[in-house]
Amino acid sequence: MGVREALEAENRAFESALSKVGDEHWDPPTSCGEWDVGALVNHVLLGTRISIQILDGMPRDEIIAGLNDDMLGVSTDPVADFNRLAAQMCQGFAGPDGLEGMVVHPAGDFRRAMFAGSPMAQLTPGILGMRWVLSQHSMGRCSSSCGLTPNRNEKC
Repeated sequence: MGVREALEAENRAFESALSKVGDEHWDPPTSCGEWDVGALVNHVLLGTRISIQILDGMPRDEIIAGLNDDMLGVSTDPVADFNRLAAQMCQGFAGPDGLEGMVVHPAGDFRRAMFAGSPMAQLTPGILGMRWVLSQHSMGRCSSSCGLTPNRNEKC
């Protein structure tokens, strides 16, 4: 499976987990540090938007200016917003430059292929981990005390 196919598969899986998050599941803590479920989803939405901006060649300072935006706070449909952003991001890798060439990332310049698979980019590996955390909450496997423990390796 290529990078684009892996990214698309993870996007579909994250969308599936996100669609199962009910109103009562936004506030519980997760195993991702101090983030609750809403903060985790906001991070994925924001990271996906930033990936689009990077692929579109937005200047580094403009990307950095939006790093703390509250994507979830302005969303009326997080699933639809994620799907729209994920499709735009995948389209960015399918564009004329594909996986060739370079991108200007806030942390430095990267080859596009490396950016697609980089944990720093929060693409395939980042979405995979966050999907797992989100799925634990949406399936009721985490209690409100799960995740924010001194042992961050503890599983829900």
